[in-house]
This record gives sequence, structure tokens and C-alpha cells, in this order.
Amino acid sequence: MSFRTAIAALAGLLFPMGCTHWHLERNAPGHVDLARPPSDPDNEQPERPADPGEREVVFSPGPNAGLGIRNGERFFAPVGFEAGFHYGQRAQSHYEDEFFTAIPRRSLGVNLGLQRGAGGRMLSYGEVQLFFMPYGIAAGWAWLPYEAHHGPQATLFWGPLYLRATHLLGQDTEVSTGLFFKFPMAVIWSQ
Repeated sequence: MSFRTAIAALAGLLFPMGCTHWHLERNAPGHVDLARPPSDPDNEQPERPADPGEREVVFSPGPNAGLGIRNGERFFAPVGFEAGFHYGQRAQSHYEDEFFTAIPRRSLGVNLGLQRGAGGRMLSYGEVQLFFMPYGIAAGWAWLPYEAHHGPQATLFWGPLYLRATHLLGQDTEVSTGLFFKFPMAVIWSQ
């Protein structure tokens, strides 16, 4: 089985699980500061507590594909698989009817991936990622597992679009752009 076929099969398995989330508990009743006097002392109705917000851990695996150039002269079609593990917070709780907005507006995490690059080389990488809905930046280290070559890597992305630069020390530089097809799964709980 080729690497591209394996990536397509893995994406097919992940598709049904993608964009799902699980709530460990409901956000109730919220935050109440008993030391603070009521905002309207003449009102006899109970004051509504503030929304506690929520915390999330997101696992987002999925394939990526694009077009790249190596050393400014050789084109190639990178295909890979990346898994991200991220932690984020939301100031407001969401409900089930907000299915696609469950992803945190800001998060910090790590990405681990494999990408078939120029000349059929299998590149492995690890990155630290900062995400600010809908864009982000990731930086880390890439290496060729069967060779002694390694070097820095940086990725910029806007939604599913990415731009990545990898420089293997003493070797070559690859720049690629393409699409991520991520299937995020989130575990959510109250702050």
C-alpha cells in the first residue's frame, strides 16, 4: 500500500468522527461573587450568575496535501498526515446547536506529523502551535528519520490553507502550500 493510499484510507476512517465534541459537565449555575453587592438592590428577583466559560482539549488529526518547491527549482506535491493536541478556553459556554463553533477561539498545542516531500523523502516533524481563530502559526523541528538530516520548520495557516517552510541544515529548503483536512474532536468542561 502506498503512503498516499494509506493517508486516504486514514482520512476515510476519521471522517465520521470529525467535528465531534463531548461535554464532561454542563455549565451551571455559573460564577457568583457573594462578597459583591447586587447590581440592582431594589430588584427582588435573583441575580443571574455570570457565564463561567469553558475549557477544551482538542485532538485534531487529518491529512494535508499541496504543492511545493525544493531549493527554488524543483516542484513536488507534498502529501502528509498531522495530529494536533491543543488546549484552549472560551469566555462563553456554547450549546449543542452551535456545533461548528465549539473549537476554542485561542489555543496552544503541539503538532506531530509525517509528510512525503520532494524526491519521495519521508519527513517527520514536531511543532508548537498558537491558534487565534481563524489563523495561526506553528514552529518546530523537522527530520528525515532514516538520515541524519534535520532542521527548523515554520507553518502559517488561515483556516484550512497553509504555507510551510522547512530548512534541513546543510541540505536544502522546501516551501509548500496547500490544504489541511482536519477532523477535530474536543472534550469540553466548565471553568
